[in-house]
Amino acid sequence: MAVGTMGIGLDYGGFGVESLSTADVERILSAFPRLRMKQRFAETCCRVVTAKPETSHDNFLRDFGETIRVWLQSCVNRRRMMNAPFDE
Repeated sequence: MAVGTMGIGLDYGGFGVESLSTADVERILSAFPRLRMKQRFAETCCRVVTAKPETSHDNFLRDFGETIRVWLQSCVNRRRMMNAPFDE
């Protein structure tokens, strides 16, 4: 489980990317392109919050929308994801 969590954290927010060489990151991104992951993931999170707001009050989704109609542009998790050190 820890390895999965580490991989998700790296892909999501760039956590631990400094432990990989630039060449390794380039090879990984070449083999597995991100395909607008940041934007698509943010949109998916917002759809979940809109469709089921009761499921988002006590987890990371909370940052993607304060209400079912408002998407917080300044939220911590969205900003962290959008600032991940990967080009899209």
